[in-house]
Order: sequence, then structure tokens, then C-alpha cells
Amino acid sequence: MLLVLVPAGALALYLPFGNPGLPPAPGPGGMPLAGPPAADGGQIAPALSQADFDRIAAMSPSERADFFTGMADRYATQIGETLPVADDLVRLAQLRALAGDYDAAAGAMLGAVELDGGDPRLHARLAQYRLDAGDPAGAVEAAEAAIGLAPDDAAYRAQLGRILARAGDLDGAAAALAEAVARDPRNLVHLDALATVYLERDGEDAPSEATAEVLERILGLEPRHLAANWFLGLHASLTDRPAEAVERWRVVLSALDPQPEEH
Repeated sequence: MLLVLVPAGALALYLPFGNPGLPPAPGPGGMPLAGPPAADGGQIAPALSQADFDRIAAMSPSERADFFTGMADRYATQIGETLPVADDLVRLAQLRALAGDYDAAAGAMLGAVELDGGDPRLHARLAQYRLDAGDPAGAVEAAEAAIGLAPDDAAYRAQLGRILARAGDLDGAAAALAEAVARDPRNLVHLDALATVYLERDGEDAPSEATAEVLERILGLEPRHLAANWFLGLHASLTDRPAEAVERWRVVLSALDPQPEEH
């Protein structure tokens, strides 16, 4: 077997597909804090100026948490004086999450879901906050509710897959992510997540044929994808295809140790 030595530290920095954690959910979870204008011409949620953002960036984590806790408390009082709508509670949940209080964020988002249960985006964000609050079972329940409302949307199936991966259910995660890829076959984010779960499920063994197939699909979209080239090189070296292994690993080595350009 032909061996190519690659610095382990460099591989640790460049090669992992990444944590199969949950990416930002679509929709309200990413709404700007200012939000759309309210009926009275004011703002539904407190606006942040560029100076505010600069000040927040300079804060310590504890100062930032206190800042957003204060904003959330003031906003909760504000909307508590009226009959809140789902958007109000979405923004309150976002503020609670920015303060690091994911239990309170999940509680506010649950209130939004109770007001507008037909919007899968709200269920998806509830799943995110429940997961961040250490409630994977509740997160799965909310993610499955989002899928039930939008069964053809690959993003919600991918979200469920990432939640299940975080919860340690690799078989369930693989199944959900495979369904996401089937619905959106050229989505590199979904393919990366599926490959990550497959590789974790392979454990100490060489990449399986199923894993290699996903890695090949990734290279079809991004030929210089470092992790895919590395693990396909490993698969090739362990299945007596040394020339292919060298070809894959050369891509990795050229990225990790680029040669200076000749003039």
C-alpha cells in the first residue's frame, strides 16, 4: 500500500466536514431586529444602529448577554401591554437567544407557534431553540411538525437530520439527510452533512461504499473539496487503488502546502 504522509495538525484544521449541528433555520429566526414598521408607524422590535453594533462587538460575552437580556425584558414589557402577534414573539425569542437564554427563547417561540401553527418556519426555529436549550426530543418534535407542513422542502428534512445527529441517532440522521438530498440533489450543504454522518457512522473503519458514493457526488459539485478528496483517497488506498489515492491526496497537499509561484 502506498502511503502519503500529511501533517495531522493541518488535517485537523482543514479536513473535517464540520459539526453536523443545526444551521440557521429559514424564515423568522433570521429576521432583522428592527423588523417591519408597526401599524402606528413605529417599529415592532427595537432597532439597532451601526453604533449599537460596534458597541456590542466590543463587549465581553457576559456584557453582551446582559445587554440583550435588558433589550428582551423591555421588549417583553412593551408587547405585553398589547395583544402580541406571532412576529412579536418571534423577535422576543430572537432577543432571548442572543442573550443566551434558550429556554426562554423556546418559550417565546412556542407562543408564536400557538398563534400561527401553520407556518413551518416557526416550527423550525422552535426546533433550533429547543435543541440549544438541551431538549433534543422537543427539537425533533418541532422539526417533524415543520416537515408535516412542508413535506417537499428539503431544508426541513436536513434540519431534522442535523438534530438527530446531535442527539446521537446516526441512523435516523442519515435517513433524514438522504431524503433531503433526494429532494435537492445539488445542495452541497446537505451532501456535506450526509457525508459527515456517514463518516461518523463508519467509525474506525474505512469509508464505506455508501460514504464513497456521497463523497463522489460532492466532488462532482466541488472538485477541490478537501475533505472529500482526503477520504476518497483513503478509500482508494484501502481498496488497492494506489494511483487514485495519490491523485486525491495531491489535491489536499497542494492546498495545505501550496508552492510559490514561479516568475
